[in-house]
Amino acid sequence: VLATITVAVSYLKPERLTPLVEKYANEYLDARLSVDRIEISFWSTFPRFELDVRNLDVLTDAFRSLPDSVKSGLPVYADSLLSISRFQGAIDIPHLMAGKIALYDITVTSPRLNLVQATPEAWSLDIFPPSDSIPDESDSPMVIPPISFGTFEISGGFPVRYVSVPDSLDLSVNLTTTRLQGTSAPVYSLAVEGLTSASVSGIIIRDLRAGIGGDINWSPK
Repeated sequence: VLATITVAVSYLKPERLTPLVEKYANEYLDARLSVDRIEISFWSTFPRFELDVRNLDVLTDAFRSLPDSVKSGLPVYADSLLSISRFQGAIDIPHLMAGKIALYDITVTSPRLNLVQATPEAWSLDIFPPSDSIPDESDSPMVIPPISFGTFEISGGFPVRYVSVPDSLDLSVNLTTTRLQGTSAPVYSLAVEGLTSASVSGIIIRDLRAGIGGDINWSPK
């Protein structure tokens, strides 16, 4: 594993990795993905494998085949599915080799998400090809390994917009602060603040704030 990671990090410099990710993502997804820079590192951050992504944008092509009469009724941002100014995160490789997932310092900067349903059959998340595999009912249930987190933070606000044209529904949520942190892990404090506006059958929500403190643990046992 260490040898494979060493070769991958040495060869997949940002100038090689970035266009590769763009190429294969655009071939696989029914969407247009663009990203300025993707960088991975390991030995300089040992034992953590780190990922750094700058300026990622995903434009959906799910509405491309719709008639013009339907597309003309969509909001101007309907094709803009996701944008992220920066994503940073790390995973502990020795823990991973021992069957555990340990994530560190996950930071998402200025994410933007637009979910648009144009018709009952077409919406903006229809960017993944259908799966050809049929689940084997004889397979044993999936076991989730132990998971631990370091700091998780969304900075720069996180506006989420959901529009359903068939239902005449328009809902927006802006998470101004989302942070999971703790100096004495696994004890964390979780803070979520934001502004919410919705118009659903006369119900209007203007403000949403929530906070919680305590332990966050997951064990398959």
